[in-house]
Amino acid sequence: MGDVSVQKKECEMKMMKYILLAYLLVIPELAMSAVVTWKASGTITSSLSGAISVGDSFNLYYTFDSLVSDSNSSETRGMYQIQTVTIDMPRYSATTSKSSTITIDNSSFGNFDRYTLNTSTPNGFYAHNAQTIGGRELISIVTEYTDNQAVLFSNDSLPITPFNLSLVESARLEMLFSNDWQSEVAFDAQWVNGEITSLTAVPLPPAIYLFISSLLVMTMKFRKKR
Repeated sequence: MGDVSVQKKECEMKMMKYILLAYLLVIPELAMSAVVTWKASGTITSSLSGAISVGDSFNLYYTFDSLVSDSNSSETRGMYQIQTVTIDMPRYSATTSKSSTITIDNSSFGNFDRYTLNTSTPNGFYAHNAQTIGGRELISIVTEYTDNQAVLFSNDSLPITPFNLSLVESARLEMLFSNDWQSEVAFDAQWVNGEITSLTAVPLPPAIYLFISSLLVMTMKFRKKR
């Protein structure tokens, strides 16, 4: 019986070590990366070659590091580089292949605040693997939120929590399609517009929460046994 008890304690000690190791590996990684994903949803207000129609719904997802540095020295304009932007519609979807920019204007051009996501042509939203529409490919995308009362932001820091759309006078989506990805003034360029009606944060995958909660439960059980 004594040997069994010793083996049981050794097994529990090993389990505790694994739990602690998991905490050390997983929790700091989540905290340090500070990865945030936002989702902008709404309705398309213009059409393109039958593949995108007025009234179509869209979901725009973009992921950024909340700890990213401001690349602009101005006190009223902040610029932050992000990597992943995805647009999803009923008959079309595409994902960025290069970096994009979030710009925060805090009353820098007149008496208003503005939040802009721009995938900057052609080094941003030139999605080589995206399907073409009538010979045109998605070159760039812009989302813009404008507050004419200048109460949306108190500085030019990057917001981590989505703001309430009731605070803005306009929330719009613009997508540029063209057969010439090198120029926004290409002969066969066409803009597709949309109205953004929802802006939310996408939570961490449920599996991560389940993993963390499991670690907590195992830790509590081990402490009770001791």
